[in-house]
Amino acid sequence: PVRVIGAHLGLTGRARREQMHALARAAQREDSAVVLAGDFNEWSRGTVLQHIAPGLTFLPPKASFPALRPLGALDRIAHCRRLKALAHGVHGARPAHIASDHLPVWADLRVV
Repeated sequence: PVRVIGAHLGLTGRARREQMHALARAAQREDSAVVLAGDFNEWSRGTVLQHIAPGLTFLPPKASFPALRPLGALDRIAHCRRLKALAHGVHGARPAHIASDHLPVWADLRVV
């Protein structure tokens, strides 16, 4: 089984850290592989979130916001060690830009 968690983290750094701590605990499940995806509201391209959730692998962020002219890599995908990312990216084909102010991110994952 694979558990997929969709998230929309808070706007302040403190809120994001608290939310990531809770999500990291949820991702430590023994009964399933875990994927965490969504709007992390983290402008840094560094490893801020990786330090909070070392049990998750965060795929390198790609620009997905704003949809019309993506500059920020706010939308991200992370996965547990039971999974391996084969590819990932941002779906930029039209009409994705009118569905939301964020472009959708995607990943091809394989159970290892």
